[in-house]
Amino acid sequence: MVRLSDIAKEAGVSVQTVSNVLTGRNKGAYGATVRDRAERIRAIAARLNYRPNHAARAVRTKRTRTIGLLVRGVADPSTGTLVDAFERAFHRHGYRLLLGISGGHQNDAAGYLRQFPGSFVDGVINADPFLAADLVVDALRPLPVLSYNRDHASCPARINYARLTEMGLTYLLGLGHRRIGLLHGPKWDATTKTVLATYKTVLAGAGIKPMAAWAADANWELAAAERVTPGVLRTGCTAILAIDDWSALGAIQAIRQAGRRVPEDVSVIGADDLPLAQISEPKLTTFRYPYEALAAKHVEVMLARLQGQPLPPPALLEHELVVRQSAAPPASSPSLQKGGPAGK
Repeated sequence: MVRLSDIAKEAGVSVQTVSNVLTGRNKGAYGATVRDRAERIRAIAARLNYRPNHAARAVRTKRTRTIGLLVRGVADPSTGTLVDAFERAFHRHGYRLLLGISGGHQNDAAGYLRQFPGSFVDGVINADPFLAADLVVDALRPLPVLSYNRDHASCPARINYARLTEMGLTYLLGLGHRRIGLLHGPKWDATTKTVLATYKTVLAGAGIKPMAAWAADANWELAAAERVTPGVLRTGCTAILAIDDWSALGAIQAIRQAGRRVPEDVSVIGADDLPLAQISEPKLTTFRYPYEALAAKHVEVMLARLQGQPLPPPALLEHELVVRQSAAPPASSPSLQKGGPAGK
């Protein structure tokens, strides 16, 4: 194994100089002569195929510059999007990611999680919505732990789901829909409780009392959405607001299987703006999440926590409604005129 001392000997400099160059330390203070020497050191390191010993550095500094990122799985495109966003954000600060795939198994999560401290991570971000935030925080104590995009004290930033639900319903009401279904996440989730409360409030403000069967738990999954959507359709709903794109796409599948069309018979709105939303048939009207801003805020707070700073108040990040082709006025009634009554 090539050591720093080997490079230092060939370059005719100290080991500390080699370490500073290869880690990028103090590079802003380099003069022309030192820059030339740094280029020579990097060239020697490349020729000798030098690989840094991260374990030795971790023992020496008590820091690994590695953050664990817990996800449920990697098949969901939204997971890939957030992992890429976190990798870019941490890389800008000289950190790496260690990906943990929990599978959402709540029962054996504690044992799985306790492997992270032995895996050389400085902190952990829990991006698995099916793992209880308190369980993860307790299992990994004293490591700093943040929760991703959920209504919990350990989450530094999340989507404003109350505003998202209000915007989606307002858009569909404006198209003339009066019977609007909702595909939400598990009822135990705090975000789902916010979505359901907002759903009832917005419809009540429009003079609409929704039937209980208008709202269904799609578990943030395509298959579950496909399974529960027929029940929503049987109530006569002409539009469905889904709180994630997978649920929206599952709803579209179920609508077609029922011999109906989107948006001619039933309108559908999603939330995520996954790449699939742009190539689905029809192209999905959905809310675009600020993944980069979410990741940047989590990284900023994680780095602050590593310096011993307390958690800041959570930030609510806004989203954008991307109008495509999956929502239209209901076939049985024209779009509402601006300023006109909602009607029943």
